[in-house]
Amino acid sequence: MKALVPFALVPTLAACGARTALETGPGVDAGVRDASSQDAGPSVDASPSADATPPPGARYGLVSGSGTLAGLSGPDVAQVVFFPQQGLPPACALVGARGTCAVVTCPSAQSLPASMNAGTVVAAVGTASSPIPYSGSSPTGTYQGANLDAIFTTGDTMRFHGPGGPDVPPFDVAATGPDLVQLDPPWFTTEVTIDTTRDLPVSWGPAPNGGDAVFSVGDFSVGDTAAHELVCFFDATAGSAVVPQADLAALKALVAGAQTDAEFFVAARVATSVAGWQIQASAVVWAGATVSQYGAVILQ
Repeated sequence: MKALVPFALVPTLAACGARTALETGPGVDAGVRDASSQDAGPSVDASPSADATPPPGARYGLVSGSGTLAGLSGPDVAQVVFFPQQGLPPACALVGARGTCAVVTCPSAQSLPASMNAGTVVAAVGTASSPIPYSGSSPTGTYQGANLDAIFTTGDTMRFHGPGGPDVPPFDVAATGPDLVQLDPPWFTTEVTIDTTRDLPVSWGPAPNGGDAVFSVGDFSVGDTAAHELVCFFDATAGSAVVPQADLAALKALVAGAQTDAEFFVAARVATSVAGWQIQASAVVWAGATVSQYGAVILQ
């Protein structure tokens, strides 16, 4: 089980192997490669998307909703965070243009920065709403997230309203829960060996509702220490993509001897710009009856 922290999605949202869209923070080794320039093949859509990396100087606000398939129990959770410093390794926060891969070193949950104050943010699904208050003194306090007073699943829209606070301007943004899909076998059915001397093709089940297929490999289950990760964003409707060999080799050089895992999920990501801030809303359906999103990997 991995807890979601302030939105790479969340501290109170736990999902098996699911990192949140909010596992973010000031990391290093944040070079981004354009997968389309690495012989990634036609399955990679490298066109700009609404959640493309903000320009230099923009501040990140990250709001996220996490849900489960209909008929299953939660957690159904909303979480927000607004970073006090300018500039973060985008991929650590699940921020990045579709068609890109990045090798990054992301901080541990214990070293994440505090959140700036946007007032009490309200997350709403249908007619039900859940407040997410700010705790502590601005700008060094935190948002703890909220268990939703609603079911959030595929096709549901979660709306976030920020009234504005001493640090962050008012905003409204929404994201709709995408399909829950998984990588095709043998992924997540057994330990998988990745040959880092060649490109890695991956394929997954249908995702007719769109979104971004997020594929990552790294030592992000190491606990309290910083984690090295390779994170890629693909068009979920494509059903397949290619991870560049150069990125796999770069990751192997960082995690030699470390525990390594793979993760895959579809995220709906929508961004809005407000007064020098980019607020990204992400929605993820984490849990299903048979779908796994997390498994062990050997880098060879």
